[in-house]
Parts: sequence; C-alpha cells; structure tokens
Amino acid sequence: MENKQFDVVGKRYDIKNMGKVTGEEVYSCDVNIPGQLYAAVLRSPYPHAEIKKIDYSEAEEMGAICIGPNDVPDTLYNERIVSIPDKTYRDRTVLPKDKVRHVGEAIAACAAETEEKAFAALKKIKVEWGKKWEPLVTLDDTMDPNAPVIYDHVYLGEQKVEVKNNLACERNIVVGDIEQGFKEADIIVDETFNIKRIYHMQLETKSAVCKPEANGGITLWTTTQGIHNVQILLGNIFNIPLSKINVKRITLGGSFGSSIQMNSITPICVALALKARRPVKLVTSREEDMYDHSSYPLKTRLKVGVKKDGTLTAAHCQVWVEIGAHNIQAYPYLGCVAGWFASLYKWKNIKYEGKAFYSNKVPSCARRGYGSPQINFPVENVMDILSEKLGIDPVHFRLQNYVGRGDEFWGQGPTIRSIIRSCGVEEMLVKGAELIDWDKRGKPDEKSGVIRKGIGVARGFHTSGTGGPKAGEVIDYSGATVKINEDGSVDVITALMDHGGGTWDAGAKVVAEVLKVPFEKISIDNGVDTRTTVFDVNTHATRGIYCGCGAIKYVAEKVKEMLLNYAATLFNDRPENLTLALNEELGQGII
Repeated sequence: MENKQFDVVGKRYDIKNMGKVTGEEVYSCDVNIPGQLYAAVLRSPYPHAEIKKIDYSEAEEMGAICIGPNDVPDTLYNERIVSIPDKTYRDRTVLPKDKVRHVGEAIAACAAETEEKAFAALKKIKVEWGKKWEPLVTLDDTMDPNAPVIYDHVYLGEQKVEVKNNLACERNIVVGDIEQGFKEADIIVDETFNIKRIYHMQLETKSAVCKPEANGGITLWTTTQGIHNVQILLGNIFNIPLSKINVKRITLGGSFGSSIQMNSITPICVALALKARRPVKLVTSREEDMYDHSSYPLKTRLKVGVKKDGTLTAAHCQVWVEIGAHNIQAYPYLGCVAGWFASLYKWKNIKYEGKAFYSNKVPSCARRGYGSPQINFPVENVMDILSEKLGIDPVHFRLQNYVGRGDEFWGQGPTIRSIIRSCGVEEMLVKGAELIDWDKRGKPDEKSGVIRKGIGVARGFHTSGTGGPKAGEVIDYSGATVKINEDGSVDVITALMDHGGGTWDAGAKVVAEVLKVPFEKISIDNGVDTRTTVFDVNTHATRGIYCGCGAIKYVAEKVKEMLLNYAATLFNDRPENLTLALNEELGQGII
C-alpha cells in the first residue's frame, strides 16, 4: 500500500540497480585490467603445523611472480576494524610467519599470465614442514589445560597480551546481587544449549583486483561491505598513505556479514601486485571461500530464577565460544551476546561470563545478527520452560517481563546503552497471538496421531546501527555528499553498500523526498570510491538505511536549506516562507 503522507517514500519504483536483473552488473570477479596477471593461493593441508621453509624458486623459473611469508610485512592486524583500536585484538599477518593454524590457511601465492599457469606454478612450490600438533577442533579440546598452544601472545591495541590456555578474550558483567536474586526465587531453571557454526554460503565468493599506480599507490576492486576500512587496513599493512590507496565501490553479491572484515585474500592480491608491478586478479573458489569464514558458534548455560507470580529475580548467563584460528572481533561479539541477553527481559539481577577460545578451525565472524540468534534461542527456550513450570501462558509471561519503553537497552553491548523511546513488543505479542489463534492452539497432551500441529512463541531483536547517546567501544559513522546538477537531477555520493535489500533505492527515495525531485532523477549508482566519498564505517548491523540513509537525509536537508536561502534572495522573501514541492506534471521540484 502506498503511503499518502509522502510524495516518494512508500511508493513503488523500478529498482536503481537494474544490472542485477539483466546480468549486466559488474562484480569484483568481473573486473579485468589490461596486462593483468592471474593469481592462485597455496593453502595448508594441516590444521596446526610449523612452517620451516617455503621454496618457490622453481615456480619463478616458470615465469610466475611468487610471495611467501618473507615477502609480506610483519604488521599484525585484525581484518575487522569496527571497534575502537584499544578494544581490537590483532593476531594475524598477510601470510603466517611461523606456523599455520587451520586447514586452508594461505601460506604462499603465485601470479602468472593465465590462471592455469598460476595453478601450475603452485605445484612447484616446496614447503618444508616442521612439528605438527594435534588439532583443537572442539570447545572441550581448546579448554583442555594440556592442549597445544595456538598463540603465545597477541596484541590488544598496542598492548602485548600473553595467551593462556588458548583463551582469546573474555567479558564479565555483574548487575545487582545475583545470589540474593536466586534466594528470592521460588523456581530456578538451569539449562545448557549448543549452537553450531554455519558457513555463510553467500552467492559471491571473495575476489580482488589490484592495480599498482605510478605514484607508488594502488587502485583496488574487492568484495567488501566497507571500502574505507579496506583502505585503512591496507595503508597500515603496506605503509602506503591513504591518499595513494583508492578502493572502488563495486556491487556485492551477498555477504551475510562475511565481508564486514577485509577478506584475507585482499592483502595477498595487493602484495602480489606490488611485487609484480602489474595488475593482479585473484578470485576464490567456493572451497577456498569456506576456508575464510563461518558464523560464531555458542555454548550457553543459562540459570534463571522466578517468583510464583511470574516476576523474574535473577539470571546467570555463561557462554563459551571457539572462535577458530584468528580473532575477528570475538571481544565485541561477547559484548553483543551480553547486550542481546540483558535487553530481552527484566532479569533484575544479572551475572554474565563470556569466554572465547582459539581453535584450529576456520575463523568465525559475524553472520546475520552477530550473536542475537545464538543467545535468543537459549533465552526463549528457558522462558518457555519457566512459563510451563509456573502454569502461566508463555505470551503473558513474556509481556510481564519484557524490556520495553522507558527501560535501558544495551544496543551492541554493555558500553552502548540507551533508553527505549518506542516499542512494538506489546503489539507484536498481542496482535501476533490473535493472528495465529494462540488461545485456540490446544494442549499438547490433548493431541494424537502421527502428525501433530503445534504453535509456539518466541521473540528476538536486533539493532539498527551500533551507536548510542555516549561513545562506546563500537565505531558508528556515516557520511554522504548530495550534488544538484545543472538540469536539476541529483547525484548522491556515498560509500554505503547495497547487499541486495534496496539500500541505495532507499537513499535515493530519501533525497527525492527531501528535495522534492522525481525518483528517476536521483542517481546513487556505482562509480564512487574512497577518494570521492566521505568515510563510512561499514554497511553492517542493519545500519544501512537507519544510519547510512540518516546521514544522506541530514545532508539533503542542508542542501534544501541552501536552496531556499538562495531562492529567498531571488524572491526578495524570507527562507522560512518558502518550501519545496514536487510537480509531477513538470517532472521536477519547484519552489
């Protein structure tokens, strides 16, 4: 249904990115530069093994350009930089210097005139392996005091941190008096849940194309959710001024959070291009992509106390996660899990203990919610168990205890707190119950037959953005440029990525609405890069429209103000007496 309150917002239009449905859209794997080389990556067959020597001399004799651990900088980095530096753990280099830590970890790479020659050159690389350790593949393995050491130390910001018992990081939070809360409880439930890791399976695998420039800089096309973070990381790793690194925004073929971080092949491609002094293209297979990322698993022990009248009194939440071979922001992940948990219900007294452990598996990263699905499942199960023990309707029990309007909300963790000013939980539960005939569902013991129909209830939430009233540990920043052309059409220049959900169309609608310009005259297409756009932290955390388009709206309103101020001089009137209007007959905005 079209919204009559607005001229453009709420109405249906042809999508801006028409190339996606015609097959003409260019993705990073489609980019080709004259004179480019094709790259291939040599990956470890072992989950945990010492690298003693890598010899690629025979591959070079074939004409290939090769890199190994000694050809890349020693800079330690974290692929994902959406947290402040002091809360960012760093444990990886472009290629591992001492040992591999998971099967499929890149150890060397070749670039040649064709992809076939690049893979042929890989076969000529000789790797001398040293000690091999028993892999740690389960949470119990990683927590064993006698387990092999995956890291001796890592860095937290600029601080060197010793790693003990493979503990990557931990977070502990206490609110109120947990022991007193359990003493006040009439019923206590203590349950444990396990959520497994999942591969993202986005349509597009990771690709990168790097072109060295005459001034010592680079131009890059790569699969990413944030071009500016890629620019910053590459500048830091290769010691290149950001003014000489230009990352092109290019259409993303799905991500589900797997490209919030700079993908591991990106700096490999850059290192090859810098050594070759020629453009290099690196495209990964589906198998290689599966070596790059997975979602975070989570083991949760949740102990909750409640009074007979249904009032919650205390909750002790313990979580453990094996994060894989590298720490791609497990610390904020533990913080987000705490935030989702604390913001679902009024536990009154809280104790939260979160621990993340290294393992010899593919590194884990964000996927569709960054901890909210993993903790929502245990919480909602425990709420059902409690309601059954109390004899209270599950919907009514949730309505009695939910965190809502006027309550404190821990958006993306304990350092990002806000007061809820609007809430749809009541409508969702009450209206939802009516729509599914909740009161007519019947009792389980009254049903019979091989096939039985059941209706359940569960709720969850996610944030739109990572900011709050006060600065926390997570960076949330967007920018935009709005330019009115000589014919009255408008260019919107932003680093926002469109994951396929229509973020760019939403941005165009916002500008069209503010400036009263026809939607079809708003351009928000590709063709922008880090050199032409204002910094945008990343298109993640459901922040594309709320935060990214929020910045676009802010800039559009500034442009509107400038327009009316100038028009006022022409009309010899005051700006506040003038307004913009969409004239559909003329096909343009008028004053």
